[in-house]
Amino acid sequence: MDSQRVQRHLESLFQSRATPAVKDLIPVLTRWNEILASVPGLQKRRPGAHCRISGLSGGVLAVEADHPAWLQLLQWNEQELVERLGVAFPVLGIRSLQFRLSRPGDQVERPTAVMPEPVKVELSADERSQMDAVLKELESLIQKSPPGKKPD
Repeated sequence: MDSQRVQRHLESLFQSRATPAVKDLIPVLTRWNEILASVPGLQKRRPGAHCRISGLSGGVLAVEADHPAWLQLLQWNEQELVERLGVAFPVLGIRSLQFRLSRPGDQVERPTAVMPEPVKVELSADERSQMDAVLKELESLIQKSPPGKKPD
């Protein structure tokens, strides 16, 4: 099982138990760095390390940055970001971005979302075997990676 397939499977597990607001954001959070890197004015600057999505409400995507210069760069590229988000996620109807400076000490390294409380669900035998196969695949990927290197 390749890493993209494992990621899709894990996303589907998260989405099946998430609140509606979190469900909308999971795909955007997953592809945020890819979308940022696709904008010519941002691609060489590692924007994902400096800005993150903090919410979505009424077609307005809230984005936080760790420095005013990053806010300015994002504002300059707002229209292109909105267009790319619209193409990638048309169902969300993102029509604008709202920018704000993150508070000192906030980590901006990874986008975050509030995940729902875990719910113990009874799995069918087929679902259990699929879950076991995914876990075995993940364990084998972790065991194969050299020390100090993150698995793909």
